[in-house]
Amino acid sequence: TAYGALARYNNTEGYGNTASGVSALRYNTTGELNTAIGNQALQHNTTGSWNTAVGEDALYHNTIGNTNTAVGEDALRYNTEGDYNTALGRDAGDNITTGSQNTIIGALAEASNSGAENQIVIGYNVTGKGDDTAVIGNADITHIWAGELANAIIYAQSLVTMSDERVKNEIEDIGYGLDYVMSLRPVTYFKKHPGEYSQDLKDKFYPDGDVRQARSENEGRRQVGFIAQEVRAVNEKFAVENNIVSVDEDGFHGMDYPKLIVPMVRATQELNNELKRRDKIITSQQTQIDALMKRLTVLEQQITKP
Repeated sequence: TAYGALARYNNTEGYGNTASGVSALRYNTTGELNTAIGNQALQHNTTGSWNTAVGEDALYHNTIGNTNTAVGEDALRYNTEGDYNTALGRDAGDNITTGSQNTIIGALAEASNSGAENQIVIGYNVTGKGDDTAVIGNADITHIWAGELANAIIYAQSLVTMSDERVKNEIEDIGYGLDYVMSLRPVTYFKKHPGEYSQDLKDKFYPDGDVRQARSENEGRRQVGFIAQEVRAVNEKFAVENNIVSVDEDGFHGMDYPKLIVPMVRATQELNNELKRRDKIITSQQTQIDALMKRLTVLEQQITKP
């Protein structure tokens, strides 16, 4: 099927192709089962097959690349031979030329390099960070919710937080430890079902009024943790500013549990220093006791001496 000037113009043996737009699939010869919708979409494709391009100049330079999907003006524009790429949004993935198996979603989003492999990049104007990596959100994103109630379980082998000295200033030793930790109250609890939430929380998480009815597995399990409001009160008591507790614009409290490690490490150091101090005292006292026992032995010998 060809619709538009020069659409599928040079096709020889390729079959099952659909071209709609000026010069769409213009140079295709033997490529099969391609869909090109938009002016110059897949224009330079020759033998590439199973590609879908929707938008002006989408997959424009593709020649032998297979099984690519590009939706948006200039999406995957410069891909020539990469396979299994998916790009959604204007200029999405337009820097990829030979890379394969990339998923790029968002206007102006792109992979880290032209030969990128297996990169996932999601968000407006986001750039990938390397092969076999995923980036969600641009530099302005501050929160990522896993599930509408932030109650989803995230599986990972490790969690890495940016901590390079070169991005920090005004570095100081933490001034609170054991007393701070001893003021925290560890608790156990069950999570409420959304139907049991106060109305303000229902309005926040279910603005359309469609409150979830099904019960999740986590709601039937006893949990362990802290109460964010109580931890915030401890922060105020010790006049410390940390980001262990976060409060959003609606007053909803959250906890960054890994950051509790920092005052806990400080508390451990304080305990260790106290144990060392007491050990020195005990050692000194033992030395004095040994000296006294030695003198006592001498006196006993003198007393019993005929």
